[in-house]
Amino acid sequence: MISVSSLWPLGLAAASAFLVTLAVTPVVRRVAVAWEDDRAGSEGIYLRVRAADGGWGPETRVSPVTPKNAYRLPQLLWRADGALELAWEVWDHAAGPTGVAKRLDGRTIRP
Repeated sequence: MISVSSLWPLGLAAASAFLVTLAVTPVVRRVAVAWEDDRAGSEGIYLRVRAADGGWGPETRVSPVTPKNAYRLPQLLWRADGALELAWEVWDHAAGPTGVAKRLDGRTIRP
C-alpha cells in the first residue's frame, strides 16, 4: 500500500509547490507526482516518479522556463501499456490560456 504520507519526503511541502496531482499503478506499484511550482518566478510543472522498488527518481522540471508563459494544472495518467502521460495548460501572461502541452515518457509534445 502506498500512503500519502510517503510523498512528503519529496519536498513538496515547500511554499512554492501547489496543485499537486498523483497517479498510481496498482499492478506494478509505480507512483508519479506532478505539481505546479513558482520557484522560478512563474508557474512551472515538475515531476517525480517512484519505481516499484520504492526509490524516488529525481525531481524534474518538465515545462520550459519562459518569462512570457506560465504552465498550470498538471494532470497525470498511467496508460495500460505502462507509459506515463502528463498534460498541462500553457498560459500566456498577456493573452490567457493558449493551449495544452503533453509529455509522454520523457518527450514533450506541443500540439
